[in-house]
Amino acid sequence: MGFNLAALLYTHDAESAVPSATDVVSILFPRSRYKNLGRGTLEQNGFPNRGDINVGTVGRGTVVATRDAMLFNPTKLHPRYLKVPLSRDVVLVAQQSVYDMFAFGHWTDGQLRRSISVNPVGKVWESIGDPEAFEAPFWAGECPVGSDYPLPFHPLDMAEAAVRTYLGIYAEGQPTQGLIGPDRIQLELFGRRSS
Repeated sequence: MGFNLAALLYTHDAESAVPSATDVVSILFPRSRYKNLGRGTLEQNGFPNRGDINVGTVGRGTVVATRDAMLFNPTKLHPRYLKVPLSRDVVLVAQQSVYDMFAFGHWTDGQLRRSISVNPVGKVWESIGDPEAFEAPFWAGECPVGSDYPLPFHPLDMAEAAVRTYLGIYAEGQPTQGLIGPDRIQLELFGRRSS
Protein backbone atom coordinates (compact mmCIF):
# COMPACT_ATOMS: atom_id res chain seq x y z
CA MET A 1 0.00 0.00 0.00
CA GLY A 2 2.55 2.56 -1.11
CA PHE A 3 0.28 4.82 -3.16
CA ASN A 4 0.23 8.34 -1.71
CA LEU A 5 -2.29 10.89 -2.91
CA ALA A 6 -3.28 14.46 -2.12
CA ALA A 7 -5.86 15.48 -4.69
CA LEU A 8 -9.07 17.30 -5.46
CA LEU A 9 -11.63 16.22 -8.04
CA TYR A 10 -13.84 18.73 -9.82
CA THR A 11 -16.67 17.07 -11.76
CA HIS A 12 -18.11 18.69 -14.89
CA ASP A 13 -21.60 18.25 -16.28
CA ALA A 14 -22.12 17.18 -19.87
CA GLU A 15 -22.80 20.76 -21.04
CA SER A 16 -19.61 22.22 -19.56
CA ALA A 17 -16.31 22.38 -21.37
CA VAL A 18 -13.49 20.67 -19.50
CA PRO A 19 -10.90 23.38 -18.80
CA SER A 20 -7.28 22.98 -19.85
CA ALA A 21 -4.66 22.30 -17.18
CA THR A 22 -3.19 25.78 -17.69
CA ASP A 23 -6.62 27.37 -17.22
CA VAL A 24 -7.16 25.39 -14.00
CA VAL A 25 -3.89 26.66 -12.53
CA SER A 26 -4.73 30.24 -13.55
CA ILE A 27 -8.18 29.99 -11.98
CA LEU A 28 -6.85 28.61 -8.71
CA PHE A 29 -3.84 30.94 -8.49
CA PRO A 30 -4.67 34.10 -10.47
CA ARG A 31 -1.87 36.15 -8.89
CA SER A 32 0.88 33.52 -9.05
CA ARG A 33 3.07 32.58 -11.99
CA TYR A 34 3.57 28.91 -12.74
CA LYS A 35 5.64 27.18 -15.38
CA ASN A 36 4.80 23.92 -17.06
CA LEU A 37 7.31 21.26 -16.04
CA GLY A 38 6.14 18.56 -18.42
CA ARG A 39 3.95 15.52 -17.97
CA GLY A 40 3.68 12.66 -15.52
CA THR A 41 1.18 10.20 -14.12
CA LEU A 42 -1.08 10.25 -11.09
CA GLU A 43 0.84 7.26 -9.75
CA GLN A 44 4.13 9.17 -9.65
CA ASN A 45 2.85 12.74 -9.27
CA GLY A 46 -0.32 12.45 -7.18
CA PHE A 47 1.52 13.62 -4.05
CA PRO A 48 3.53 16.59 -5.33
CA ASN A 49 6.07 18.73 -3.54
CA ARG A 50 4.63 21.68 -1.67
CA GLY A 51 4.09 24.57 -4.07
CA ASP A 52 3.72 22.34 -7.12
CA ILE A 53 0.35 21.61 -8.70
CA ASN A 54 -0.41 18.78 -11.13
CA VAL A 55 -3.56 18.70 -13.23
CA GLY A 56 -5.22 16.03 -15.36
CA THR A 57 -8.54 14.70 -16.59
CA VAL A 58 -10.47 11.76 -15.18
CA GLY A 59 -13.61 10.99 -17.14
CA ARG A 60 -15.75 14.14 -16.95
CA GLY A 61 -13.67 15.50 -14.09
CA THR A 62 -10.50 17.45 -13.47
CA VAL A 63 -8.09 16.09 -10.89
CA VAL A 64 -5.77 18.54 -9.15
CA ALA A 65 -2.91 17.06 -7.15
CA THR A 66 -1.67 19.52 -4.54
CA ARG A 67 -0.13 19.22 -1.09
CA ASP A 68 -2.79 21.71 0.03
CA ALA A 69 -5.15 18.69 -0.03
CA MET A 70 -2.95 16.71 2.38
CA LEU A 71 -5.07 17.46 5.45
CA PHE A 72 -5.90 15.51 8.57
CA ASN A 73 -8.86 17.90 8.83
CA PRO A 74 -10.49 18.25 5.39
CA THR A 75 -12.57 21.12 6.78
CA LYS A 76 -9.37 23.21 6.75
CA LEU A 77 -9.12 23.14 2.94
CA HIS A 78 -8.26 26.61 1.69
CA PRO A 79 -11.42 28.40 0.44
CA ARG A 80 -9.79 29.11 -2.95
CA TYR A 81 -10.43 25.49 -3.92
CA LEU A 82 -14.16 25.79 -3.21
CA LYS A 83 -14.98 29.23 -4.64
CA VAL A 84 -13.56 28.77 -8.11
CA PRO A 85 -15.85 28.37 -11.14
CA LEU A 86 -14.52 24.90 -11.91
CA SER A 87 -17.36 22.78 -10.56
CA ARG A 88 -20.30 22.77 -8.17
CA ASP A 89 -19.02 19.46 -6.80
CA VAL A 90 -15.57 19.13 -5.17
CA VAL A 91 -14.07 15.99 -3.62
CA LEU A 92 -10.85 15.78 -1.60
CA VAL A 93 -8.99 12.49 -1.26
CA ALA A 94 -5.77 12.23 0.73
CA GLN A 95 -3.89 9.13 1.74
CA GLN A 96 -0.39 8.58 3.03
CA SER A 97 0.81 5.03 3.50
CA VAL A 98 3.57 5.79 6.02
CA TYR A 99 0.92 7.02 8.48
CA ASP A 100 -1.91 4.67 7.44
CA MET A 101 -4.01 7.80 7.04
CA PHE A 102 -7.00 8.60 4.90
CA ALA A 103 -8.98 11.82 4.63
CA PHE A 104 -11.97 12.62 2.47
CA GLY A 105 -14.09 15.72 1.95
CA HIS A 106 -17.08 16.40 -0.28
CA TRP A 107 -18.58 19.83 -0.98
CA THR A 108 -21.47 20.93 -3.18
CA ASP A 109 -21.86 24.62 -4.01
CA GLY A 110 -19.20 25.35 -1.40
CA GLN A 111 -21.15 23.63 1.39
CA LEU A 112 -19.59 20.69 3.19
CA ARG A 113 -21.52 17.45 2.77
CA ARG A 114 -19.03 15.03 4.30
CA SER A 115 -15.64 15.07 6.00
CA ILE A 116 -13.97 11.94 7.34
CA SER A 117 -10.38 11.46 8.47
CA VAL A 118 -9.02 8.27 10.02
CA ASN A 119 -5.61 7.04 11.12
CA PRO A 120 -4.37 4.57 13.76
CA VAL A 121 -3.09 7.29 16.10
CA GLY A 122 -6.01 9.73 16.10
CA LYS A 123 -8.49 7.01 15.08
CA VAL A 124 -11.55 8.93 13.83
CA TRP A 125 -9.87 12.32 13.62
CA GLU A 126 -12.75 14.16 11.98
CA SER A 127 -16.26 13.02 11.07
CA ILE A 128 -18.84 15.53 9.89
CA GLY A 129 -21.94 14.93 7.79
CA ASP A 130 -23.55 11.73 6.60
CA PRO A 131 -21.23 8.88 5.57
CA GLU A 132 -20.84 8.29 1.85
CA ALA A 133 -21.91 4.99 0.30
CA PHE A 134 -18.33 3.75 -0.08
CA GLU A 135 -17.87 3.99 3.71
CA ALA A 136 -20.80 1.74 4.62
CA PRO A 137 -19.02 -1.66 4.62
CA PHE A 138 -16.28 -0.31 6.88
CA TRP A 139 -18.60 1.06 9.56
CA ALA A 140 -20.70 -2.13 9.32
CA GLY A 141 -17.70 -4.27 10.27
CA GLU A 142 -17.45 -5.96 6.88
CA CYS A 143 -13.74 -5.12 6.38
CA PRO A 144 -12.05 -6.31 9.59
CA VAL A 145 -8.33 -6.18 10.33
CA GLY A 146 -6.36 -7.80 13.12
CA SER A 147 -7.69 -7.42 16.66
CA ASP A 148 -4.57 -5.49 17.72
CA TYR A 149 -5.15 -2.72 15.15
CA PRO A 150 -6.51 0.52 16.69
CA LEU A 151 -9.37 0.77 14.17
CA PRO A 152 -11.93 -1.86 13.08
CA PHE A 153 -10.73 -1.42 9.46
CA HIS A 154 -7.59 -0.26 7.69
CA PRO A 155 -7.73 3.41 6.62
CA LEU A 156 -5.98 2.64 3.32
CA ASP A 157 -8.68 0.11 2.48
CA MET A 158 -11.25 2.87 2.90
CA ALA A 159 -9.05 5.14 0.79
CA GLU A 160 -9.05 2.49 -1.92
CA ALA A 161 -12.84 2.41 -1.87
CA ALA A 162 -12.93 6.21 -2.24
CA VAL A 163 -10.56 6.39 -5.22
CA ARG A 164 -12.39 3.56 -6.94
CA THR A 165 -15.69 5.40 -6.44
CA TYR A 166 -14.66 8.93 -7.34
CA LEU A 167 -11.55 8.68 -9.50
CA GLY A 168 -12.36 5.42 -11.25
CA ILE A 169 -8.95 3.99 -10.41
CA TYR A 170 -7.59 1.10 -8.40
CA ALA A 171 -4.40 1.58 -6.43
CA GLU A 172 -4.33 -1.81 -4.72
CA GLY A 173 -5.83 -5.20 -5.36
CA GLN A 174 -7.43 -6.48 -8.51
CA PRO A 175 -9.00 -4.13 -11.02
CA THR A 176 -12.69 -4.42 -11.68
CA GLN A 177 -14.43 -3.57 -14.92
CA GLY A 178 -14.21 0.10 -15.82
CA LEU A 179 -11.33 0.93 -13.46
CA ILE A 180 -7.81 1.86 -14.52
CA GLY A 181 -4.49 2.12 -12.72
CA PRO A 182 -3.15 5.51 -11.58
CA ASP A 183 -0.30 5.03 -14.06
CA ARG A 184 -2.86 5.51 -16.86
CA ILE A 185 -3.93 8.99 -15.74
CA GLN A 186 -1.78 11.69 -17.30
CA LEU A 187 -1.07 14.95 -15.47
CA GLU A 188 0.50 18.20 -16.53
CA LEU A 189 3.02 19.30 -13.91
CA PHE A 190 3.41 22.91 -12.79
CA GLY A 191 5.84 24.66 -10.47
CA ARG A 192 5.98 28.25 -9.26
CA ARG A 193 8.18 30.65 -11.17
CA SER A 194 10.87 32.22 -9.00
CA SER A 195 10.36 35.65 -10.60
